[in-house]
Amino acid sequence: MAQFCVLGSMRPILLTHQKNTQMKNLMRLGLMAGLIVGSTLLQNCGSDDPTPQATEVFVAGYVDDSKANYSVAYTKNGAIEIVGDGSVYEYANDCTIEGNDFYMAGISGNDMAYWKNGVRTIVPKDPSQPWEEITQIIIKNGKKYFQAYSPAGANAFRYYVDGARTILVSPSSVGEMSVSSTGDVYVVGASSTGRAVYWKNGVENELSTQDSGAAGIHIVGSDVYITGYYYNAESMPIPVYWKNGTMTELELSEEGVGARPEKIFVSGDDVFVAGQLTDDNLVMWENGVMTTLVAEGVTLNQLFDLEVKKGNVYVLCKNQSTGKSFLLKNGALVAPFNGTQQGEFSSMAIN
Repeated sequence: MAQFCVLGSMRPILLTHQKNTQMKNLMRLGLMAGLIVGSTLLQNCGSDDPTPQATEVFVAGYVDDSKANYSVAYTKNGAIEIVGDGSVYEYANDCTIEGNDFYMAGISGNDMAYWKNGVRTIVPKDPSQPWEEITQIIIKNGKKYFQAYSPAGANAFRYYVDGARTILVSPSSVGEMSVSSTGDVYVVGASSTGRAVYWKNGVENELSTQDSGAAGIHIVGSDVYITGYYYNAESMPIPVYWKNGTMTELELSEEGVGARPEKIFVSGDDVFVAGQLTDDNLVMWENGVMTTLVAEGVTLNQLFDLEVKKGNVYVLCKNQSTGKSFLLKNGALVAPFNGTQQGEFSSMAIN
């Protein structure tokens, strides 16, 4: 297997083969083979035959372009678009695609904000708070789902469904949000007692009775996959994932080194999990088998995002010493996120 390389927030308190088919020259085929090929080609030329679409990779974040403040920016297939004008402090934490529309979400000034196809919409903050930011955005069935954070102490973590706010009371940490096909809102994290939990429509459900935590979630049909860790008797974090509440332990290849998974993505029968070892190396598990994530000599020590599309594995991560984001596709660095792009880009969406 090739080697591959939490949504970051600017606020320090806040904790996500395409095979090019080539047609070979048909030479010296017998009459029957020619008829079969001809028939197949005629069928494929029918007006109802779908045209394969190229994969579009969006990566969102911000750039420091020497203006008064950071500017929200994104790339589409490597071409950068700077959306913000630097007039106010703003950045994007997350992005998503819904139909033909591309959304980013984060903060503008002290208010929550999202951008649809580059056009900003301000979402008024909680009036009791000095500032508030969107950490995750989901658009589903015509509804806008925002996960958000504000400096509200025990009530800092919350989510909105078309403006209606739900407070997650007193969690010790919060990871990703996901929305099921029926509109149920799931958020994962750790409870105030330090145990891995998920909230379904705001109601807390325990995943483990041990000291533990959860960070990533992916819903496929009626199946809910959550990844996280528990602490063993030696206080070592053991990486796991839960499918519908049933836990599967992930392998560790080095004695005395634990791991905290942060992202999970399910593609067909394959389960991909990515996270960080206690020695700071980033790793990925494919169906339970661990591989260290490397990037052509670049040290990768912060994970942002993981997605699998059309058989290709994309990982977005960061080198903390340089502050630059790096994008890997099947283990190879993808420009401009190969050390040449300034700014931080912490989320991706693939169409």
